[in-house]
Amino acid sequence: MSYVQYGYRMRSPEEVQMDLQRFLGFTKADLEANRKGQLTARQQSRLTRELLGSCVWIAASMLLAAVWPMILPFVEGFAEDNTAQLVLRYLPLFLTGIGFYVIPWRVVADLIATRVDIAEGKGDVEMRGVNDHISLDERQKEWLGDDAEEGTAQSFEDWEDSQPLYHLRIDGVRFCASKQVVNSIEEGHRYRGFYLRHSQRLLSVEPVHDNVARPGEAVNGPALT
Repeated sequence: MSYVQYGYRMRSPEEVQMDLQRFLGFTKADLEANRKGQLTARQQSRLTRELLGSCVWIAASMLLAAVWPMILPFVEGFAEDNTAQLVLRYLPLFLTGIGFYVIPWRVVADLIATRVDIAEGKGDVEMRGVNDHISLDERQKEWLGDDAEEGTAQSFEDWEDSQPLYHLRIDGVRFCASKQVVNSIEEGHRYRGFYLRHSQRLLSVEPVHDNVARPGEAVNGPALT
């Protein structure tokens, strides 16, 4: 989002780079590895942590399935009909299925492939691609409903704050981005973004001059670090 329209001075590419590193959470070492099409151990660790919750859920469900035959006789008495008994009998399998369902499989694919793609072009910013035409009051009414309790107002605010309000587009590729990242971008300037193909996760970004080639091509000028 250009600072010029708000009366601020144009920042140097080095200042832009420092802001992007801070708000997107990558280091110079990450950027160097991404230029070579690789992930650093640090980036792989961050992706692996995203899978931890699902893996723990699946492990716990499978453990429950192993001991469930011993537990089932004690809880079957709580089932009042055949449907409830069927649910109790297959509960561990149901819970395991939920675990596999919620796994971010695109992140898994990216960890297996470890392929870093490159998008290079002009940087553009979007605000909430969905529901732009719906006012905040209308979204709140849709969330709360006509007969909602007063306490749900806070849950709506928490939900509203958690929505991806901003997107960064580089060479037609669209990435979710925080407000800080969006504010670090000078719209219309050229940027090179490194991202994961399957999850579309933006790993790192750098501003580029017109005479700086993409990684792997003949370079006519020094790349920013």
